[in-house]
Amino acid sequence: MIMKRLAFVFFISCFGFLAQAGESEPILRIGEETFEAGEFWHVFNKNRHLSGFSESAEEFAERFINYKLKVVEARQQGLDTLPSFKREFERYARELQASFLVDSAALDQVVAQAHNNMQGLVEASHLLLQVPQDASPEDTLAAWQRINALRSQALSGSDFNELAARHSEDPSAQQNKGYLGYFTAFRMIYPFEEAAFATPVDSISPVFRTRFGYHILKVHNRRPNPGKVRVAHLMKMFSEPGPTASDSQLETEINDLYRRLQEGAAFNELVRAHSDDRNSVGQDGEMPAFGWGEMIPEFAEAAFALEEDAAFSAPVRTDFGWHIIKRLELLPVGTLEEEYAYIMNMLGRDGRNNAGRHAFIDKCLKSAEFRPQETVVAQIYAALEGRSDKASFLAALGSEEQVLVRYKGEELALAAFKERARLDEAFSPRAGKVAVDGLLEDLSRELVLETEKKQLAEHNSDYRYLVNEYFDGLLIFEISSQEIWNEGASDSLALRTYYSEHLAEFTPAPKMTGAVCAINNRSLQRRVEKKLRKEPGTTKVVQILKESARSPKDYHCESGQFAFVDDAGLPLDAELLPVESGLRDMGSVLYWEGSIEKAEVPAYEEVAGQVMNAYQQHLEEKWVKDLRERHQPQFSYPMLKK
Repeated sequence: MIMKRLAFVFFISCFGFLAQAGESEPILRIGEETFEAGEFWHVFNKNRHLSGFSESAEEFAERFINYKLKVVEARQQGLDTLPSFKREFERYARELQASFLVDSAALDQVVAQAHNNMQGLVEASHLLLQVPQDASPEDTLAAWQRINALRSQALSGSDFNELAARHSEDPSAQQNKGYLGYFTAFRMIYPFEEAAFATPVDSISPVFRTRFGYHILKVHNRRPNPGKVRVAHLMKMFSEPGPTASDSQLETEINDLYRRLQEGAAFNELVRAHSDDRNSVGQDGEMPAFGWGEMIPEFAEAAFALEEDAAFSAPVRTDFGWHIIKRLELLPVGTLEEEYAYIMNMLGRDGRNNAGRHAFIDKCLKSAEFRPQETVVAQIYAALEGRSDKASFLAALGSEEQVLVRYKGEELALAAFKERARLDEAFSPRAGKVAVDGLLEDLSRELVLETEKKQLAEHNSDYRYLVNEYFDGLLIFEISSQEIWNEGASDSLALRTYYSEHLAEFTPAPKMTGAVCAINNRSLQRRVEKKLRKEPGTTKVVQILKESARSPKDYHCESGQFAFVDDAGLPLDAELLPVESGLRDMGSVLYWEGSIEKAEVPAYEEVAGQVMNAYQQHLEEKWVKDLRERHQPQFSYPMLKK
């Protein structure tokens, strides 16, 4: 369900959308609700840069209407008032705000460094001594001395991994001796990544600290990062996963499937008939793209070892079962522009964008909008004179209604300063102006940040549209769960009925064993068709081609077993063939000879996952049709021409 939820939440884009004229004008009306043209163009322009996207604005408008219909329906059902929805939306909104309230120049430097790290993979081991963040100075010093001593041993030639096995307080060190394998940017917490990429090969890093404690690491090797890989897999799953799992029957089955693939069987057909991974069967075994560190090592090694698209691996064992992996596409690390949105998302997760946040606030503090009230600040300085205890200092500050700082219409009152000073145990008048200035700076930074958050949606349309996407996406997840997924998954009678009424949809394509030919010469095609008319029902197509062609280059034939179509004519319109046959690219008109064998109708249990997916799609189509009839959406199509 997590993947479904994420599918309805658009990724943050850090590029401004292409502005359109009249962006605040309503382009869609559903009942009393209206939606701005700017929001439509924002979503459309972002999606049109995605790989495989080819819709026109008019075509995309239909999806936009359906999307907003679900939002309106969910609001009318009160799903946006659920406490669980509110909590999750507020969390997303906070994360989104953080990506906007940054100084771009300072952040760009952090982004560039992250992109540079993404180019490589580091192979490393590490040793950890745990130190709580609130540890006493004595405990902190003791841990620092211990790890420095261990670093000295490693520098003197002691085996780093043996040191980690004996001394590391990382729970996994007993099994892996501190070995982490290869990783790239964002796979480790930032201080760890920073140390790893700064340490030369065969060297020991300086001691560094994270929230877990003190670390040292050794870099064993570096190599270029191949990026991500898209694969499909055929899986035979262990009944009880684990490193010692064993099932000779499964091993026999996977080896037999591998043999069939080597003999020319279609990968996707074997997946549908035999794979145990129900999450990927409906997508012909395809999995989300992954990089190093994002997949179990045995699977990743085999996937990245495949040297070309469509190549498949020998059976690979993992703790979960046996896999045959087919490479679909290798996705190299993109340019900085291409990876910007991903990097920004990851920076927000590991706190690396704090540099941009601090720089952003610093810039606001230096702007003309930030106005400290010097006379009131002077009063605070005056109250320090001759007073060393906090109580007498606070009593001497004067009226709490006085304003200390003004920023964009918001105010920081003296009362807030007094309350913070009273509660802060570290604040002491003995420290003089240093203590006052430190507290004033903290309060001023908080005032600036809260003001910017409050006014962000009003002043920044990018943010406004993005936060709407989050809101709508989470809301659609809630109502889709209620209207589609839960019903589609629980109604077994409806699922079986749908299966019975749509058997052809779940039955594999017929198999044709023989030869398929495409003609490249129009004159040859006319001669062949003339002979075929004289010999209707002939099974000697290849012979006729050989006899009629003046050059072997005038036609091309492929022999084997192919996904085909029942009652195929001669010649055959290639568009009639199933997509998975792989013959459509030969030409629009094909000539064939051979025998066609109809596929058996699979039992319901064999295609239960496909049936559920198809049935849920059926329910959604009915639901959207009903929403359109009930709400009668009005879309201003002429605005798409402006």
